[in-house]
Amino acid sequence: MRFWRGLAGQDVRTSADSDDPALAGRTYAIPFGIVWEAIVALAGGGLKGWKLARWDDQIGLVAADVTSWPIPLAATVLISVKLDANGQTRVDMSIRNVAEEGRLPINQRRIDRFFRALDDSLAVRSDQVLAARPTTTSIIALVTACTLALACDSGSPDAAAPDTVDPSTGPPSVESTPEAASPTTYQRTVVFVDTERDTTVFVSWDFENLTLADSTRRTLRGWVGRGAQWILLADEAWATAPSRRAPWRIVPRGPTRMIVGQDDVLREIYYQAGVRDVSVRIGDAIIEWIDSRGGRYRLLDGVARLGGDERSGWVMDVSGARTGSSSGSSEWALLVGNDELKLLLSDAEGSGQYRAWARIGVEERFWPSVSVTWDETRSFERARRDIPVLWRFRSSDGSLRGEFQSVSAHHLTLDAASPILPVLGVYEVDGTVSTDDSRVAVKGFLRHQQR
Repeated sequence: MRFWRGLAGQDVRTSADSDDPALAGRTYAIPFGIVWEAIVALAGGGLKGWKLARWDDQIGLVAADVTSWPIPLAATVLISVKLDANGQTRVDMSIRNVAEEGRLPINQRRIDRFFRALDDSLAVRSDQVLAARPTTTSIIALVTACTLALACDSGSPDAAAPDTVDPSTGPPSVESTPEAASPTTYQRTVVFVDTERDTTVFVSWDFENLTLADSTRRTLRGWVGRGAQWILLADEAWATAPSRRAPWRIVPRGPTRMIVGQDDVLREIYYQAGVRDVSVRIGDAIIEWIDSRGGRYRLLDGVARLGGDERSGWVMDVSGARTGSSSGSSEWALLVGNDELKLLLSDAEGSGQYRAWARIGVEERFWPSVSVTWDETRSFERARRDIPVLWRFRSSDGSLRGEFQSVSAHHLTLDAASPILPVLGVYEVDGTVSTDDSRVAVKGFLRHQQR
């Protein structure tokens, strides 16, 4: 038995920056969900001698036990599946024999055999296996963290979630590539809303990708609003290489992380830094509204955690795109009234033409033309412009009307060459909405931008 243990080798792991091509792992230009399912199938018996032990959709990890014949040596395997900064699927693995002896390369051959089997299972073309790029996080640290997580957490369903990049649930309707003549900006906001208690809670994440010929310029911002007080959690700006396949993909940074489930669906955004521990878990979709101008609006169940406190509420996921440079203002608001009314009022793309969608009980309604006025404003000196504090709106047929005002807000000034600066703001609002003969008190969230 000692002879066999000597052949096994101790701890072998792959890394994108490995000098050994056999230990470079894989970076696939294949959707995460397809790669994940192939890995689970292989680890679950698709490879002889492999037995699936655990899988965890909180960190995108598969654990398996491996035995070999004729060499009767047991080993444990950890396989990490995530997305890299360009939205491609990255697979790394670590293998350790159960007995802590030996130095020769049977475990390395096990890794090679696994990746060849994975390539065959995926039927990869040569252009779908990308050259490995250096990583900023050591695979040793990754495996250590994953091992601790597996030791503490219970088994998970049959979907993994990389915690480095969030692929959107699909591209916006506007098609574009970095080579397009005009730059394209992809915007996505994911906001948790709970207005049903005395103390309201909002957690808003705002992402923007500006695609240029030579790079993608990204911004990420996050806020928590609680009891009419706002805290800016994150305000990041950086650049990555251009992504031709999925320029709309949103990318986390720093203490802001993401979990993505089966079929590349965003399941959680969380932030952990110092004493701050904030997360939004996204549940089932309630309704989806599509704007003919390219916007996508999804209302979902959700749960937010602030420290040790969890609250149920709604999540609004808004995505869209615009080409070229644009000026003027854009905004959208989710207004919630008791259990019956969920109203979305939007000019998210800044066209100057508002539309409205509503869920009233089980009925869905749509107003293609809604006029919105800022009936009161106040001066925002830092940006050298006015910002709204009271809105009134009315549909063209008069069946929808109402008003709402700012309860609290947080505004950022954005970089610009002109003396009048762009503004991005998040608001807690309340007011009333009337539909036909029904009048309902509402509370909600508004995202406002002046470019």
